[in-house]
Amino acid sequence: MATIEETTKRGLCVSCGSCKAVCPTEAITYLFQDGIFVPSINKEKCINCSKCFEVCPGIEVNYTYLHKKYSDKIPSDFFKGNSIASYIVVTKNENILLNSSSGGFITSLIESLLAKKEYDSAFLLKYDDFDGLPAFLERVTDHKKVKEYSKSKYIPANIEKAIKYILTNRRNKVIMVLVPCHVHALLKLIEKEKLNRDNYFIIGLFCDKTLNYNFYEYYHKKYGSFNRLDYRNKEKKGWPGDTKLYFNEKSKFVSRYERMFLKDYFQLNRCRFCIDKFNQFADVSVGDCYIKGEEDFKGKSNIIIRTLKGKEIFESHKEIFNYKEIYSSQIYKSQKVEARMDNLDNCRLLDFNIYPNLALKNESKVNNDLLVRKNKEFISKNDLGKYLTDNNFKIISQRYKKTRITNYIKQIIKKLLFGGEKN
Repeated sequence: MATIEETTKRGLCVSCGSCKAVCPTEAITYLFQDGIFVPSINKEKCINCSKCFEVCPGIEVNYTYLHKKYSDKIPSDFFKGNSIASYIVVTKNENILLNSSSGGFITSLIESLLAKKEYDSAFLLKYDDFDGLPAFLERVTDHKKVKEYSKSKYIPANIEKAIKYILTNRRNKVIMVLVPCHVHALLKLIEKEKLNRDNYFIIGLFCDKTLNYNFYEYYHKKYGSFNRLDYRNKEKKGWPGDTKLYFNEKSKFVSRYERMFLKDYFQLNRCRFCIDKFNQFADVSVGDCYIKGEEDFKGKSNIIIRTLKGKEIFESHKEIFNYKEIYSSQIYKSQKVEARMDNLDNCRLLDFNIYPNLALKNESKVNNDLLVRKNKEFISKNDLGKYLTDNNFKIISQRYKKTRITNYIKQIIKKLLFGGEKN
């Protein structure tokens, strides 16, 4: 029988912890490796039941099957999924808005749902700095504490505690804020354990390139020992936010361009093959609003209503938001949905049949030489981040410095060429 070792051997682990949560003999522990927590099996305890493999979202996701099982229809485009309605949304709560990464939709909605006792609890992520432990989603029951869990975290969150809770409290109604791979694991779990899908309100985050835990060490090496980190903070320059580091008696803002630069060095390998940026199996999918002309200093949220449950909940709580209905195509265009085709091509290039029947149907015009070069470039960069040493840190830091110098020169040339004409 297959085990989670099939995933780790191929480097496809997303460090979600779903395998450990379902292991009946507690044979799985976490091993910190390449910047993430990967499962390690105690062969003496393992009974080869294959439960760990069956819930793993890294090794295989059958989109056709999952849509047949959990959607009203099979979508025409597996990069987008089904949608009932789409909106630009901003919370009316100014305090929540200023403390959120974008429009404050998730925090406000969960606060409202818990305050009205429509759900038993919510599993949310609060993680300030790497402390040698996984970033666990924690159970929150008090609506007044939801604000403490706001803001984006681009690390491989662990859903072990959430899975264990729903397995032992099968009738409880639970809110879960999840990235796509978490949702894939949850749907596999629901089927295997015959759980009631209606008990779970899934808020799905748009997701693009999760970072491994080593990026915390990078910031510590470069800027000194800090107590906590806001990956995206709007205080200084507004949305989409710069990174803010908090020290004992001071704080420091780090340019948003540096965090974008670091993605190639610290992202999870499995992210190269993900095609579900928009979290199509959630009840409501949520992300930043990048629609041209709708940008805002305080930030806005884009939401895609996926299910009737999602529609019902939004309709019953929409009075706490300012919102405008839009076409879902505006969201997909602004978020560059076509880039996900490259990820499907990566599966084909490396012969990873992660998506049964999909990779064979990919009709994109692929430049194989370009694809091979891009993959080699990614691997060379990513290896520096996976095995972060003092020397590797210096290389990454120097490369960023050179990139910023190049961009600075480009800006000067732009001003010289176009600024003078305007004056």
